[in-house]
Amino acid sequence: DNGSSWTSANSGLANKYILSLASVAMPGGGSILLAGTASAGMFTSTDNGTSWISANIVLSDNTVSALMTSGTSVYAGTGDGIFVSNDAGGHWTDINTGFTQSTVNSLHIAEGTLYAGALSGIFSSTNRGVTWTRMNEGLTNTNVTTVTKVGNTLALGTAGNGLFLRGDEDTIWHAGSLSGYINVISTTGQTLLAGQGGSGAFYSTDLGASWQY
Repeated sequence: DNGSSWTSANSGLANKYILSLASVAMPGGGSILLAGTASAGMFTSTDNGTSWISANIVLSDNTVSALMTSGTSVYAGTGDGIFVSNDAGGHWTDINTGFTQSTVNSLHIAEGTLYAGALSGIFSSTNRGVTWTRMNEGLTNTNVTTVTKVGNTLALGTAGNGLFLRGDEDTIWHAGSLSGYINVISTTGQTLLAGQGGSGAFYSTDLGASWQY
């Protein structure tokens, strides 16, 4: 009912501290839900969340902070780096070549390029995660909490130093006009949305030059 009412869907979850959610189409039809937790790894559900089972992914940290889907592939950002499953979560492979091992906070895909925001900065991959390139030039805080893209501009949030922007032709990041701890950024059309710790939600219609709430 579009969020008017909610029902608990925790059967089988060993940890209810959910950090990430995703839905991916299964090769044989239907879909599977995935839930990343703070300390108990990942869980999957094939009955719209009525029941959950532990996913087949081996982690030493067991934190799954970010989930992202592309077709039948699922990407997981974890405390052990980045993993991919090409069979709707059945099997997982780490894809950390060029990635500085650290907790991944956010994942985003735009025009075929993958972006990963982590405690050690922002990374990009143009070959579906086979290799990664760090792109921290210009950042004054490399704890990247969230990343998205609007038009030709990348936007990321940091844990304390606000929001940064980088156009496709830029070689460095430029500080935006929104400061503080940025928990999440997203887009709707050409509008940027940002959630700032303790200050609420903001939106920008000029690629982050100015913000309103």
